Amino acid sequence: MSKIKVLRVLPSLEMGGVEKTLISLLPRLKEKGIAVKVCTLYRRDILADEMERAGIPVINIGMRARMDVDLKYLKGIIRLARFIKRERFHIVHTHLYRANTPGRIAAMLARVPVIIANEHNVDSWKGTAQRRMDRMLARFTDRIIVVSRRVKEFYVEEVGIPEKKVEVIYNGVDLNRFEKKVDKQKKRRELGLPGDAPLVGTVGRLQPQKDHKTFLKASSLILKKFPRVRFLIVGGGSLRKELEAFTKELGIEKNVHFLGERKDIEEILPLIDIFVLSSAREGFPITVLEAMAYGLPVVATKVGGNPELVKDRETGFLVSPEDSWLLAEKIMCLLKDRKLSRGLGERGRERIKSFTIEKMLERTINLYNKLTENGF
Repeated sequence: MSKIKVLRVLPSLEMGGVEKTLISLLPRLKEKGIAVKVCTLYRRDILADEMERAGIPVINIGMRARMDVDLKYLKGIIRLARFIKRERFHIVHTHLYRANTPGRIAAMLARVPVIIANEHNVDSWKGTAQRRMDRMLARFTDRIIVVSRRVKEFYVEEVGIPEKKVEVIYNGVDLNRFEKKVDKQKKRRELGLPGDAPLVGTVGRLQPQKDHKTFLKASSLILKKFPRVRFLIVGGGSLRKELEAFTKELGIEKNVHFLGERKDIEEILPLIDIFVLSSAREGFPITVLEAMAYGLPVVATKVGGNPELVKDRETGFLVSPEDSWLLAEKIMCLLKDRKLSRGLGERGRERIKSFTIEKMLERTINLYNKLTENGF
């Protein structure tokens, strides 16, 4: 059998969990003898150069950024299909809704032997048209990878994808990334943080899904009892100005630090005492995996795959989404009891060994081999 040639198709290479995971995974696939390229449909974005430095070529098709089926959108699909056919890929593996739909259509037009789609979230926002499209495309898809059992449940039971088509491959992290020694006081000074203030942090795109407003409401409640606490929000996105204005409405702007998109997350996480994820929906969040790799106690909402990762009262706390009072209560519980906080964090660091990039790599290669075992 010849070397397997794989094209991974994404909307862009922005600073998100999916994209960061692929930065770790794809060079390892290459080391195992699988030829990998990445295609971004709409723009290269911030991580494209890093992907290429890791030895993975990145091609941009330049499609329209909107999902309307018009002439320019269709021309983009045709350009992608021609590229796939010219390069003679054996597998086209797509990610996220804005690439899963056009990417699979292009792969079908190019008559690729194996088509895989990755679903990374409980996409409850999808309406009748999107779910109908998912079901139609599933007929021509060899496997749909999901990142948690909850995401599988959603696509099988609520969207109507045949269970035999769906396979769970959990996200994983490279634990070696989190062994870096950090001068915490120096880093605090660099970020404009007091040297001894307790830090509560969250990492994620500033988008509605992450529900930062619930995090900020909880922060305002916490500050009434713990006025020295500082809150870190790491990530870029369309809601930054709105969220900054919201901190002023709450009167907590002096205690909240918006750090924007960062490439030094491995230097910021060690500063944090408690990690929080207030999302309204999730798949299997990389940010929580990273926090647990650093031994941080986690307070997260009980959505998506979070309960499969965070064990309530064992490695952190789980709360209902949009419940700022309970979120604040659990964070304050950890601020009061440092022994409890350390214990949860230590058990979290041990648990994370079940979700490594090596395990993700092994399962991905096994699936590729299985789907191509009859040759091309």
